Amino acid sequence: MRNIKLLTIIGGLAVVLVAVGLAFIVGEKSEVYLSGEVTVAPQLQDKAKNISTIYLILRDAESKIPMPYGAYRDRVDFTQADSYRFVITKEKLQLMQQQAEVPRTFNLKVRLDADGYGGIDQTGDLVGELTNVAFGTKSVKLTVVREIP
Repeated sequence: MRNIKLLTIIGGLAVVLVAVGLAFIVGEKSEVYLSGEVTVAPQLQDKAKNISTIYLILRDAESKIPMPYGAYRDRVDFTQADSYRFVITKEKLQLMQQQAEVPRTFNLKVRLDADGYGGIDQTGDLVGELTNVAFGTKSVKLTVVREIP
């Protein structure tokens, strides 16, 4: 009798472990909004080495609303690498317009943020932009090209 209970418990645990494993394998996978690489123009590389926060700001390319659709924030270290690779999914994006439909095309802005805080561009921030980038593009090449005076 005791062996039957033990086998039942072991069998139940095995079923749970298999179910959890399958959930990870076949579970819902988030779509990639955009992915690619950020580089810094040669004239700004020394300044970029002093900045450790990167923002990627997504705006609906077809919208007249000035508020971003969403923003992605991460740590960056241009003293150790010449570029920064990114993958933006819904989970990694702070949505500014919670109820808005996902745009088909984005205007994308990169900001190396000198003070590390969000908000508008400030003196010392380094920026670059691309327009009309299609949802799902996986080879975005974005270059930081200017400093905010």
